[in-house]
Amino acid sequence: MPDYSIVRWDEEKIHSTSLYVKAAYQQKRYAFVADYMRLWALHNEGGIYMDTDVEVIRPFDDLLVKPFFLGRESPTSVGVGIIGATKGHPFLKLVLDKLDGEANTGRITFQPLPELVYTLLQTQEAKDITILPEECCYPYNPYSSEVIRRKPLLSNMSEKTYCVHHWEGSWLGDMSLKIMLKLRFRYAINKAKSRIGALSFR
Repeated sequence: MPDYSIVRWDEEKIHSTSLYVKAAYQQKRYAFVADYMRLWALHNEGGIYMDTDVEVIRPFDDLLVKPFFLGRESPTSVGVGIIGATKGHPFLKLVLDKLDGEANTGRITFQPLPELVYTLLQTQEAKDITILPEECCYPYNPYSSEVIRRKPLLSNMSEKTYCVHHWEGSWLGDMSLKIMLKLRFRYAINKAKSRIGALSFR
C-alpha cells in the first residue's frame, strides 16, 4: 500500500490530559494506555489502527468507504488489534467516554478493551459499524474452541483475508490476576461447551 502514510503513535504523542491515561501510566498498565490512545488517535485523526504484530496481506482499499470497521476474533468476540474509523466517529467517543467516566470516579476496572467494545456494540448507540468475519483479520486464534483455527495455517485464510493478527500477547503482562483468572475460566467454560456439543452431535 505505497500510497498509505504510516504514523507511529508513541510516548511523545500521549494524550497527557486524560485522567485515564495518567492513571494507567502511573500504575504501569501500559497496554491500557495503548488501548485508550488507539481510540483517541482514531477519533481525532481517523484512519486504520493496527497492532505491531499485524501482517497485512492485501490492501484495505475497499474498506475505506466503511465509517467504522473491525473484525471478529471468534463467533462471540471482536478484536481491537485492527480498527478502521472515520474521524470523530460516535462509537469511538462512546468508548472514550466510558473510560474517562471510570477515571473520573477514581475506580478504574482496567477491563480488557475487546470485552468493553463487544459490550458497547450491543447498545443502541452503536451505529454505522461493520464487523468483519473472522477470516478477514483473525484467520487463526490460539484460544479458539476449533482445533484447526488455533494454528497459523494457510487453510484458515481466504480471498477475504486482509491481514493476520499474530497474537504476540505483550499486553498480558499488564493484566491483573483477577482478570487473567476470569479469562481462563471463560476459556475453560467455552472449551467444555464445545466438547459437550461435539458429543451431542455424535
